[in-house]
Amino acid sequence: MTHLLPAVMLAVTAHAAAQPEVRAVTLSTAGVALIEARGTLGAGQPLRLRLRRADVDDFLKSFWLSDPAGGAPVLRLAGPQGFEDAFLQLPLAADEVTDPVRLLNARIGAELVVGRGADAQQGTNMGVSARPCGEGRSCMVLSLLEPGELGSIRQFPVDELFAFRFSDAADQRVVSAALAAWRARSGAEMVELELSARAGAARTVEVHYLQEAPLWKTAYRAIDTPAGLRVLGWMLVENTTGQDWNGVRLTLATGAVRALRAELHARRHVQRPLVRAEGEGGAGGGARARAQPAVRGEVMMAAPAPAPAMAADAMAAVAVEADDGASFSRFTLAEPVTLRAGEMISLPFIDELLDDARLLLYRGGRGVRHPMIALDLRNPLPLRLPAGVLTLYEDGRGHAGDARTPELPPRGREIVDFAQDRAVSVREEREASERVGEMRIVDGVLTVVESLRRVTRYRVEGAPDGERTLTIEHPRQDGWALESPAPVDTRLDAAHFRLALPAGGERALEVVETRPRERRVVLLDLDVDTLVQWSRVAPDSRSLALLEALVELRRELVEARAQAAGLERRESDLINEQKRLVEILVALPQADAATERRRARVEAIEEELGQARREREAQHKRIDTLEARVRERLRGTGG
Repeated sequence: MTHLLPAVMLAVTAHAAAQPEVRAVTLSTAGVALIEARGTLGAGQPLRLRLRRADVDDFLKSFWLSDPAGGAPVLRLAGPQGFEDAFLQLPLAADEVTDPVRLLNARIGAELVVGRGADAQQGTNMGVSARPCGEGRSCMVLSLLEPGELGSIRQFPVDELFAFRFSDAADQRVVSAALAAWRARSGAEMVELELSARAGAARTVEVHYLQEAPLWKTAYRAIDTPAGLRVLGWMLVENTTGQDWNGVRLTLATGAVRALRAELHARRHVQRPLVRAEGEGGAGGGARARAQPAVRGEVMMAAPAPAPAMAADAMAAVAVEADDGASFSRFTLAEPVTLRAGEMISLPFIDELLDDARLLLYRGGRGVRHPMIALDLRNPLPLRLPAGVLTLYEDGRGHAGDARTPELPPRGREIVDFAQDRAVSVREEREASERVGEMRIVDGVLTVVESLRRVTRYRVEGAPDGERTLTIEHPRQDGWALESPAPVDTRLDAAHFRLALPAGGERALEVVETRPRERRVVLLDLDVDTLVQWSRVAPDSRSLALLEALVELRRELVEARAQAAGLERRESDLINEQKRLVEILVALPQADAATERRRARVEAIEEELGQARREREAQHKRIDTLEARVRERLRGTGG
């Protein structure tokens, strides 16, 4: 029966998507690609773009339309949970539309046309149930109520010959909408965006947007030639935009540009307080947050194996237009690039001849034994050179080593290591000392200006096989001034010195650095030992005389306070003894020799207490006098 449809068959009409043509791509070291595409918009015809779901956020964040008609653009796209939302509007669950039995049971009461072979019957759906069908098996059977008041109930086995359709167009539309939602879900990784504008006539528009892209990489080849160091920079580009590039204008951008991720397409809910009916418990749900993806790392490409000899003119770079801006530099290939989605391409785009920049370098402060063979790279261009990996070849000898190169700003400089010279050994020793350069005492505060001195000695054993020139990179620290010797080159973080090493000989370099340090000390709080220590390093007679006077006064004070403390203990002991004797006399009032001796001792103690009190008071007056003399001496130290 050609007019009956199988249970899961549905004809869905799809819009013909007119994907804009990519005309230019700019790949940035920030991990994004700027896509410039061209398409036709207007005359009632929208422009449609198909993007990966992962790229929708960046598109919504960055989309820009260049429209000669100046139309107000409107973007429409499916929501992030369109599948679930579709079934919220339908009288069907998602799993009920994909199984004929479950679909029929979900739509009991619907009008059907049921057929088996050439037989067709119309009636009302009474659902599908299991019936015994012999040999202990059960079969699924549809019950159908025939039309009319006395309609009979017929049953149809649901097997490979069974077919049905809904008679009511409204029921068919429900099923069609449910299947359309399933179809849209089958392409869940892709999202279709529809761009329209109110301006009327058809015209060509340009669409600009950002899309996440892997870092484009740079692999340098440095060839040591008699004319200098020839450096070729190879770009490595991968087309991960999901669209073929057919003659696009490709630009590579390098610089410290910030690129943010923004969750604009994802659905987010604000957490709100939940008010429940009396007696209910539980708590409301909160907003859900998506996990952030891991940051992608840069992948370095290995260089090919070298040939026995390398001609300086064996390769040439492609033509490139370059310009520099405040935050990034651009390299635009002069020829268009064709690259299918998922393919990679590698081309030489930088070709510069640098001065011979090889040097033997020992980096101080790292505890290593042998120096490195390095290249002192200087960017001769008025734009940034991208970071990458550099493979060095010695002409006629082959591979000499690899190095990682950072991004070099215009006219920038960087030293990169590519090998180690084990024939040269370096020992590094350090010693430090302190010297008081100035001492001031003002209003009782001792201000000491010290000179810190640090000496670093580099002892170098030369290579037995020949002479070398060693560059020692001595690290610099804030606040330390280089006293000697004079460096051949100074940077913010290091100073460079050069040593000519004879074959098998030894040389030494002593680097002296100084740093001032100022300390403040309140003299009134210092003890004798600390005052003595400061007096030993006093740099002038005036400071020395004052400190020595303070030492003597402080010693007298220590002695006076000790004597006063001893007298206080003596008073306490006498008072305790007197109290004990009085208690005994009260308890034993009889007159005898022992009682008389006790009474005599009580009277003697009273005289001794008076003497101790007078001596203690004298010591306290002495202490007050000495403290006043200390304060007077300190008040006289201004200027």
